Amino acid sequence: MIVQMSTKKTQINHEVAEAFAQQHFGVPELSLKRIADGELAQAFLFDLPDGPKVLRVRTGDNSGFLKDRFAHNHFNSTSIPVPKILEIGEIEDGLFYAVSERAPGKPLDKFTHAEMDKLMPELISTLDAIHATRPTGDGAGNWDADGTGSFNSWRESVESNLHLDDDETTAAAFYDHDLANGVREDINALLNFVPADLGLIHGDYGFNNALSDGNTITGVIDWDHSAYGDFLFDVAWLDFWVDKQGYAEAFKKHYVEQGREVSHFDERITCYKLLIGLGSLGFFARSRQAGKYEFAKQVIARIRKPEKEI
Repeated sequence: MIVQMSTKKTQINHEVAEAFAQQHFGVPELSLKRIADGELAQAFLFDLPDGPKVLRVRTGDNSGFLKDRFAHNHFNSTSIPVPKILEIGEIEDGLFYAVSERAPGKPLDKFTHAEMDKLMPELISTLDAIHATRPTGDGAGNWDADGTGSFNSWRESVESNLHLDDDETTAAAFYDHDLANGVREDINALLNFVPADLGLIHGDYGFNNALSDGNTITGVIDWDHSAYGDFLFDVAWLDFWVDKQGYAEAFKKHYVEQGREVSHFDERITCYKLLIGLGSLGFFARSRQAGKYEFAKQVIARIRKPEKEI
């Protein structure tokens, strides 16, 4: 599932995580600094004699951590810097951890709009390198810890996200059932533009999953949503959440300058942005986040009726 999300952010007690780290590493005075809160995991920075490390803790299972290890082992390079996973384990029943090397710099979501403009060439270059990587296993769509895709084709993966609403979703008082069905119809009308060629997709690139020292991309983390499919999905992901940064136009210009023909660019970007929007509507409804649901509605409205047509 390319756009699948949890129903709420994982909440890990800081003291529990710190006590575990102190005991596990045999350093009673060790302290953790919370550095990130993801949908499924939380991350903490700490120091050991051999250098800074990152501890991530998540509930449910360790599949995302296993994919991170696979990504380092198979994709890490100077062009795609993936921090090394040092160990993966279980703190207690249903609570998993991973320790990794720490990439220098800070997440991209900590940079200003102007700073991101300057970093755009590096952001594009790293994503180009990811997209140039061929699938390491069979199948399409979201791949597992062994690198095997979950579907027979990328289109099948996209269609799997068009399921009807469940009772938990429609129970939200603010959920707009007609809007969701309208978005599904729009996506179905664009499915014939979805290509069959497969490349590596990060699935959640940028923001707090890419780090930079201000000059270059120093780390690409959290490969939980990585898939084999259409590389433009990653471009759509960036543009959906921060459309004012002009990511889609920047990539489109880049491809033209490279002499790279990308057929039906606009239709594919629109298809995937609507797909991301549909998944976001369901997620924010299930987690009862009315404010963020309204944000997703506004983004979808701009996608379905661009400003130049309003």
